[in-house]
Amino acid sequence: MFWIAGLFLIFIGLLWFWVGPKIVEFRASIGLDAKIAEAESLWARLKLQTQGIKTILVLVGGAIAAIVPEITKDLADVDLSPLIGSNWAGKVAAATSLVATITHISGLLSAAKAEPVQTNE
Repeated sequence: MFWIAGLFLIFIGLLWFWVGPKIVEFRASIGLDAKIAEAESLWARLKLQTQGIKTILVLVGGAIAAIVPEITKDLADVDLSPLIGSNWAGKVAAATSLVATITHISGLLSAAKAEPVQTNE
């Protein structure tokens, strides 16, 4: 159980110290905050706010979904294997990999279409 907590802390550390500053830099380079303020609909605002972090959200959700059966077995003595079947983590890992690849490619395409903010220096 401690190795799960250790991996979680390493993942959070990577997100906080390495990925986070890159996302802030990307958002500033394309003027995303101004675009969010100008968005007319809630859906457009949400789409802009999650730009750059969709892949991370998918990976975190997949990691949590993969370990939930083990956590419930260890903490609450509830066995979910009759409900979810065998090889749950493998199925979740495959689905997460597929969705993360799609969201990453989509993010790369939208980043390529984004126009950098022009500064008057």
